[in-house]
Formats: sequence, C-alpha cells, structure tokens
Amino acid sequence: MAATHSSKRRRESRQRTTGKGAGARTAARDIGRSVSVAKGVRAAIDAERRNLQIAESVLGCLVTALDYSSCAEPKEPPDFADAARAVRHMITAAIDRLDCVNLQRKATAGDAHTP
Repeated sequence: MAATHSSKRRRESRQRTTGKGAGARTAARDIGRSVSVAKGVRAAIDAERRNLQIAESVLGCLVTALDYSSCAEPKEPPDFADAARAVRHMITAAIDRLDCVNLQRKATAGDAHTP
C-alpha cells in the first residue's frame, strides 16, 4: 500500500510538465514581473501616446473634410496642407522624443530619483 504523502509528490511532478502550453502560460504570467520600465520612460511614452492620439484625431478630421470638399464647391477651395503639415510636425516630434537615446536619458534620470 502506498504512503499518503507519495501521491502528493506524483501530483506535484505532473504540474511541472514542460508542454507547449505550459511555457506560454509561464511567460505570460512572468512578463509583468520581468519587464521593469522606469517611471520617466513610462511617463514619456504615455505623453507621446496622447500626442499621437491628437494627431490621429486631426487626421480623421482632415479625411472627413477632404471627403466632403468636392460637395461644397466654394469660390476658393480650402487649403488642407496646413493641417497635414501640423500633423506631420506632431508625428515627427513624437518620433524624435521616442528615440532610444532620449528614452535612455529618461530611464537613467528616473533611476537616479528612485529610492
């Protein structure tokens, strides 16, 4: 007859199987723990996401205006180039601020302030 504790060991060994799904579950569970993002970098990314959301909204308005511009037939058609230039400027600035060198500076500055 088996001792009462021997079956527990068998169950524990079954739980530690290294199947295809086990690795994916472990990786997904541990990703939050293994990825450490400095507060400065996180704040920079959040700020740039907001800026890119604004740029996307302006582009949506521009698309709508261009879709209906042929219907209005004003004496002088509106100039949409200014809106496109503004969005292009916003996106270029966001790209520059999200450059790895800039983010590295924010990460090291954030680490210096962390206790």
